[in-house]
Amino acid sequence: MRRLSDKALEDTAGETSVGLRYRFYLLAFSTAILAIVLVLLTQKDLNPYIRAIYPLLLVSTVILLGLTFVKIVSLKLIEKLTTAVVMVSVVSEFIYTLFFLPSGFKIQQELSIGWFWQALIVIQMIHLAFDNKQAFQIGLGLYGTLSLLGLFKFVPEAINGNSQNFLLFARYLAFASTSFALTQVLASSKELLALERLRSSIDALTGAANRRQILHVLRSNSVQPLKMAVVLFDLDHFKSINDKYGHDVGDHVLRETVRLVKGLILAIEPRATIGRWGGEEFLIVVPGSSLEEAAEFADHIRKRMQVHPFKVVSRVTASFGVAYLKQDERVSSLVKRADEALYQAKTFGRNRIELSRSAPHDTADLLTTDVNVTIA
Repeated sequence: MRRLSDKALEDTAGETSVGLRYRFYLLAFSTAILAIVLVLLTQKDLNPYIRAIYPLLLVSTVILLGLTFVKIVSLKLIEKLTTAVVMVSVVSEFIYTLFFLPSGFKIQQELSIGWFWQALIVIQMIHLAFDNKQAFQIGLGLYGTLSLLGLFKFVPEAINGNSQNFLLFARYLAFASTSFALTQVLASSKELLALERLRSSIDALTGAANRRQILHVLRSNSVQPLKMAVVLFDLDHFKSINDKYGHDVGDHVLRETVRLVKGLILAIEPRATIGRWGGEEFLIVVPGSSLEEAAEFADHIRKRMQVHPFKVVSRVTASFGVAYLKQDERVSSLVKRADEALYQAKTFGRNRIELSRSAPHDTADLLTTDVNVTIA
């Protein structure tokens, strides 16, 4: 059974959010490199900050562009590295402005609208690169540090009667704090909404996709000319497990089955999605797979299940029906054929795989058993 790389997944599925973000970062880094080079080449009498920091920024941005282009690290790591570079740049400029600005420059010119834009950019980047809790902690640390530095610089001036710089800095802090708080509220709301959506799509007992979600996955992947197969499987003699050991043990078997299958999906067939179809019956959608490839994946599951050490229950097996989406076939017909194949697997002795090769409108007697897996 072949494995599929992230790039192949993107090629199969078409444009994805990850692919679009990669393209955005390639454009953003290229534009940033051009801007830095233009500043270094066109501005006369560069101040010490630009002379010291901009070459480092240029090197960092070139490295980030290279990492993004070759995709040797994850996009999340690139986002975190980019955020770190920007934060270091902002803090260093802040320190330079407060304590090392050459005489003749008015600090009011530096406490300009540019700092407000910097605050917005940094806040958004932090929330993009980190989860909500981490973003809150990092943002609090960053703006807490800037606040202490500014207060250390401007409070003594205000005490001595020069309050203009202090008021400008207070305005900046108020703007940055408000932006940070609003972004945090929006991020928290988005996180809660995503969690509710996740809960509405997950089977509460097993953690597999629920029936509504797996139907959505089915329909989303049924667009021709993409290939798709489904694996419908049912735990053998599950009623006997409930009757003999109780429903708690039965629930454990269901949960453990999903955990086992999810592990195999990650290791062998990362395109697949498992959903609870009903009771002890599960449906696996395998986009981009042929009938034989899906049957091979089902065989991995079957073999692993029959040797897996379930608690209390000595042995659990399953029967499988596999079907491949034909041209112009409806999803309902595809699932029906998989169900008919599963029925054949049950009829022929359980703990086996049956493949449906029938055309979508043919009768069930065209269901073949020439390719199957019997009890090992």
